[in-house]
Amino acid sequence: MGWIQDGAYDHEGWVADVLDDGRASSGTAIGGVLLREVTAADRVAGYQIRALGSSEEVIIPWDRVATWQVHCECGWRGSSRPAVADEHGDKDCPETIEDDFLPEWKDHVTPLVALDGLGRLVAEQRAIEASIEEKVRLARRHGASWSAIGRAALMSKQGAQQRWGGNL
Repeated sequence: MGWIQDGAYDHEGWVADVLDDGRASSGTAIGGVLLREVTAADRVAGYQIRALGSSEEVIIPWDRVATWQVHCECGWRGSSRPAVADEHGDKDCPETIEDDFLPEWKDHVTPLVALDGLGRLVAEQRAIEASIEEKVRLARRHGASWSAIGRAALMSKQGAQQRWGGNL
């Protein structure tokens, strides 16, 4: 199961099954975890290796899974905990444990979501400011006084004239 968050683009999170040699799985298969890093040791051990176009993936048995660790597509790594086998001997991280890791990943992406929101608000603000200037320009072109514009903009005549007088 993966996690995505609006505003945190290129930051999909998940809990990886991490092997005793530190490699993290890219998924699971019957009998173990999938890795796209096939080593010479995997070949010597006789693990099942499958072709994937121009690359390969290997199925590593569940007993090699040492920990579960929260990961992000950006390369960030969070905390881990020892992997525990289920009644079938599989060490795939159960959803109940994944839910424990989710708040940590959300903390990781929170600044990204905030910055995305800030960028959107600034863009909206600029669009609104441009629209306000156009309305002031239109009002002045058709004879509106600075006093009337100030009243409409909830400011003084002088404030309106200082803010928009030089832009027209």
